[in-house]
Formats: sequence, structure tokens, C-alpha cells
Amino acid sequence: MNLQLNLSIMPDGSVLPEWTSFDGKFSETAVNIQKKLFELYENDREKWLFYLGFHSPDTNLSASINYFIRFSKLFVEKLSRETALESLRHNVNVNISDVEIDNFIYSIPIMTGAEYMNRDYLVDLWASLLKVFSFLIKNHDGTVESFFAAFNPDIHLAGQVFFHLVESKHPEWPFAFTATYTTGMGADGKPMHRLLKNAVDEFDDVQYLQLLSKVHRTAEKSELINELIQTGDLFCAVHWTSEEAFLFLREIPLYESTGVLCRIPDWWKKRSSGAKLKINMGDKKPSLAGLDAILDFHPEILLGDIEITEEDARQILHESEGLAFIKNRWVAVDHDKLKQIIEAYDAIKNFEQDGLTIREAMQLQLNPDKVLDLNIDISEISVSNGEWLNSVIEKMKSPHKISNIQPAKGFRATLREYQQKGLNWLKFMDSLGFGACLADDMGLGKTIQVLAFLSILKQERNNFKQNSGNLEKESFNLRRAKTPKTNLLIVPASLMSNWLNEITSFFPELNSFLAHPD
Repeated sequence: MNLQLNLSIMPDGSVLPEWTSFDGKFSETAVNIQKKLFELYENDREKWLFYLGFHSPDTNLSASINYFIRFSKLFVEKLSRETALESLRHNVNVNISDVEIDNFIYSIPIMTGAEYMNRDYLVDLWASLLKVFSFLIKNHDGTVESFFAAFNPDIHLAGQVFFHLVESKHPEWPFAFTATYTTGMGADGKPMHRLLKNAVDEFDDVQYLQLLSKVHRTAEKSELINELIQTGDLFCAVHWTSEEAFLFLREIPLYESTGVLCRIPDWWKKRSSGAKLKINMGDKKPSLAGLDAILDFHPEILLGDIEITEEDARQILHESEGLAFIKNRWVAVDHDKLKQIIEAYDAIKNFEQDGLTIREAMQLQLNPDKVLDLNIDISEISVSNGEWLNSVIEKMKSPHKISNIQPAKGFRATLREYQQKGLNWLKFMDSLGFGACLADDMGLGKTIQVLAFLSILKQERNNFKQNSGNLEKESFNLRRAKTPKTNLLIVPASLMSNWLNEITSFFPELNSFLAHPD
């Protein structure tokens, strides 16, 4: 049996690595990584989490180890992209966004002490990483780059070179590309940018070659950048087609891995939303109750946050993959995903003929891929509840939001607060045509709640008889009128006498029936 390194969170917030038994097999690489990580912890516990950021997640490592590697690695990556890191050193400040914090909150793995982890915990953990780096770099005699290289030589710090992509109004070349370098600080406290061609006049040969070293490293991995260098276009502003711009945008991670930073339009940064199907259902109350009641629904196709018509989606699908100009905005298009979304859109539209029942609506929220019978990433389908359905689900989740309902006048008992809530729940579920489970503990009054509920049903049935000639003016449920006049209450035989005594105390008229059943 092998041992696996796992992390536990202590009540004081400290992180404790522990060896636990593991039935699976480890690669030699994973075994060595675990040993190295544990040795780092033993040698320098205060700085151990910071060291994790220079490693990469591995499928053979435990989920808890990988989680903290990803967190610390994000911190190290943000540090490496700080262009003024060398001058700021221990005074640098890098922030983690609310979205990034949320992503880590949602992805907390199953681990001992996970209940101690929340937003404040992660914010404090980020601050501790910054504190550790400030201490270490303050006591480091060499450059920041040498500091990083000592931990991981594959991490390249951001240099002075920037690639810029902006939109232009040229009909044939809607994008423009420039390469710049930073030189000093402007009056606003931000680095000043100059075109890369000016560097030859500003720097000596050694500085110039050092400046371009990251560009040449990028050119070794990118044919696009290599071509710009060969043609000389890298040293001046050039106009691009949408296809050229799309190629550049897709290669941004490659550029930044070599230390070149990119300034790009905001809409590309939000491209992860991609094509999606949004289904809104249940705005209006259905005419009938029950799980088979028909709901109204409205499917929408989204590209990013832009709603497009079915016709637009099909037209875009026939065009080349890349960037599409929709409603005066550029949107990234992934044809495979868009094709899947259109198929899902067609599948949900097929429900229009027979309608979408409440049962199907709830199944759609839980397993949209199974209901639509499609092999599709469920994250690409969002289901939102309309006004009526949302109010129903909210009351199901929070029964205290259901309005109080009074038992019939013939009911002779006073309900306790929790029993009143039970009655409200039974009546609310019944009004929807749903079944209900009353799961109070023994002795808390399930009987009285059910009897109060039955008194209401009896009263509704009597009211229906009296008003059956004026159905348009009165709001009576036709289904209720068709329910049997007799209600069956099933009880344990050993408690029969107790239950009968309790029932007759609330309904005295039953005494004569019990005395003369014939």
C-alpha cells in the first residue's frame, strides 16, 4: 500500500500535510514530487505555501495538494507579469480578483478542515504569500529574475516589451498591431510606451539585445511573430484582418509565457463565456396544477453576453471560424461549440408542440444533457426560472415564506407555530398538484396537521358545490372537485385507539358515526 500526501486545515487556519494510505499506484515523478514537497514543509513551514507556486499540478497528487498548488501558482504568475517588479521588489503589490476568489471557493476539494475555508481565509492566505515574497526578495542580493530562476528556470519575468492589438475603423483591416517597450514613468505614475523601432536609438547594443531577447524567444515558438521580425513589421504599426487578429489572440498565452505582455480588447478576455443556450421558463402560472402542468418557456442563443437569433447563429456557423462582428461588437466564435448549442436549441424547441411540463422543467435544471438527449457540456446551458416558477421554488426551499392558511371553521384545535408551518406546506404543495412528505418527529403532531389539512379540503369541496353555477367568477380548482369524498388515513394498528381519541376530540360529530357505524 502506498502513502499519499494530503493537506488538512487546522482550526487556527494553518495547513498541515499528512501521509495517508492510498490503494492506487504512483508514478516515480509523483513519488519524488511528494517527497520534495514534504521536505520543503519540514525545512521551512512558514514559506512552504509560497514554494508550492513554483510547481505544477499533477494528476497523481491529491486533490488538496493540487488545490493549493493552483492557488500559489496564480500568485507567482501574477508576480511574474508585474513589469516594474525589479524596481518595486519588496514593495510590490499584486491583487486577486473577486472572480478568482469565487472560483477557488467553488472548487474547494473534499479535505479535512474544509469547513474552515471561506472568502476571508483565502484573502488572508493571499496576503501571507505576498508577505513571504516581500521578506524573501528583500533579503535576496541578486536580481528578481535570478530569484525566480532559482526556484523554476522555466518562469520568465515580464520584460519591457508589449504587444498591442486594437480595433480600427478600416473596412478591410479592422485591427491594428503594434509592439512597444516601456521607458520610465509618466506623470500619471504609469510606464511610458514607445514603438519598438525607437529602442535602437535609446539603448546601447547590449541593452538592445537584452530587450529583444524575449521577442526572439517568442519567435522561436510562433510563426506569426517570426514572420513579423523577418518582414520588419514588428517595428512599426500594421493593419490586420480579423483572421490575423484571431491567430494573434489565440497565441497570447504563448507570448506571455516568454515574458512578453499583451494589451488586448476587453471582449476577448471575456471569451470564456463562448456560445451558450439560455432557457427561461415558468414566467406565467400554468392553467392546470401538477407535475404534468404545461409551462411557458423561451430559449435564447448567446455569444458571450450578446443574444443572437437562430438565423444569425446558423449564418455564423457557415462562416469561417474566428471572429464575428455582431451588433457592432467583435465576438470570438468556436464553431464546434456553436454547432452543439444550435442542436440543443433545436432539441428544446421540439417541446413546443407538446409543451414543457413542470416535471421536465425540473429535470432540465438538474440534467439538461439527458433531457435534451445530447452529448453537451452542461456548463454551456443555463436554465433560469421565470417569475411564477421562481416564487414556487423559493417557497419550496423556504417554507416560512408560505402564507398562513386557516383550517376550516369546524376544526377545533389551536395549532402550534411549527404545526401551522406544516399545514401551510401541505396546502401549498396540494395547490400545485404535488405530493408532500410530512417528516416531523414522533409526537410532534403530524395527525393534527393532516386533520387540519383535510378540514380545508372538505371546506373547498363544499364551496365548490355551492358555487358550481358561477365558475367564471369564483376561483375553484376543477381537479379538487373531482377528488373522492372519502379520505384514507393510514395509521399503525397499535396506535389506533390513541388516534381515534385524537380525531374525535377535533371532530365530535364522528362519535355518533363510531357508535353506530351502520
